[in-house]
Amino acid sequence: MIPITPESIALFEQYKWLDGTPVFRKLIERGKVALQMQEDGIAPEEIKKQLEFAESFTYRDVTYDWRNTDFRLEEQIPLLERN
Repeated sequence: MIPITPESIALFEQYKWLDGTPVFRKLIERGKVALQMQEDGIAPEEIKKQLEFAESFTYRDVTYDWRNTDFRLEEQIPLLERN
């Protein structure tokens, strides 16, 4: 697993869909929230406990929605023929 740092978040922010939205939106948002929580003195174990499987989360009066509803394919996947 890649450690959550401002640099690792910046790396994932570089990847965007054709319409400009981030490919790794959920990872970026969770990472930023985790860093804010860490700055506020919350222990890493508590941060992981709260964020790891969260589908939605509110922190500093901002609500995040991480439900799996925005999956999309950019191209059709070709079928492989069996021999």
